[in-house]
Amino acid sequence: HPEGGERGLNPDKGSRRLVTSTAAALLAQCYGDIKTLPGDTEECLLCQQKARQDAERAKDLRGLKQEHKKHLGQLGDGRSLTPRSGASYMLIAEAWVDRLRTYLLSSLHQVGPVDNSPLLDSSVPPNLVFDPLDLSQKNPPFVWVTPEVWAYIQQHFGGGPPISVTPLFDPEDLGGLTLQVNKLPNKALGLFNSGLCGSTDPPVCQE
Repeated sequence: HPEGGERGLNPDKGSRRLVTSTAAALLAQCYGDIKTLPGDTEECLLCQQKARQDAERAKDLRGLKQEHKKHLGQLGDGRSLTPRSGASYMLIAEAWVDRLRTYLLSSLHQVGPVDNSPLLDSSVPPNLVFDPLDLSQKNPPFVWVTPEVWAYIQQHFGGGPPISVTPLFDPEDLGGLTLQVNKLPNKALGLFNSGLCGSTDPPVCQE
């Protein structure tokens, strides 16, 4: 690898094979011009340095993703969320959450900012296209998250706009069941086919 006066082998051992001189001569006889180098040829120093830097960056990226998984909790592994009556939650478009999970489980270097625009209409100011309090939706295009998870996402990924939902219900109406969102099936959802009471910000489009 000639660069800056340096020359040597690629540090990637998978890119070369060590063969005997007899085998090298036979290969040259059979296939013509085959590049061979002495077995004691040193590796390129510049390539070695780059390989170390790449390995360090990959290690740092893995560590960062582990930190993300620890703070993102249910978003990272698809767990459900158990909302409390009167507590506020944030919504994130499912499409971005899918990209986040792919990022966390792959070698991708970035996921990009949150994009909640698919959940909003074109009015000014925009309204929600989908009602998060309508629990009859089979595959809602959004995920509920806690304000803490939303704050972490804003700090590390940015984007938006913010969409909040505050459910209101009497836990006694659950009959001992646990209300969960983000993951089906959930028997308690059937108790609220007419939808939960509560509020959203921005409001749901009435058309």
